[in-house]
Amino acid sequence: MAFAIAGEWESMARQLGFTSDEINVIETSQPADVKMTLRMLDLWRLSDNAIQKGTDLVKNFHETAKSAKCGAKLLTIISKN
Repeated sequence: MAFAIAGEWESMARQLGFTSDEINVIETSQPADVKMTLRMLDLWRLSDNAIQKGTDLVKNFHETAKSAKCGAKLLTIISKN
C-alpha cells in the first residue's frame, strides 16, 4: 500500500489529520517517499483517531484515499480488503 500512496503521501497525511509540523517531522526523519509513507501510516494506525474508528477504519481510509485523490491502484487494494 505504501508504494501506491508514495506519490501522494502528503495529501493523504493531511486528509488523515496530520498537521504541517507532523508532516515536516516525517519528511526530515525518513530518506524516501515510501519510507515517509510507511511512517505516516504507522503513526496514523496507532493514533487515537484510527483506534476510535474501530471496524469502520478501512471504510474511512478508503474515503480518505479518494478525498486525497490517491491512485486507482491504492483504491483497488483497499477495496479488496
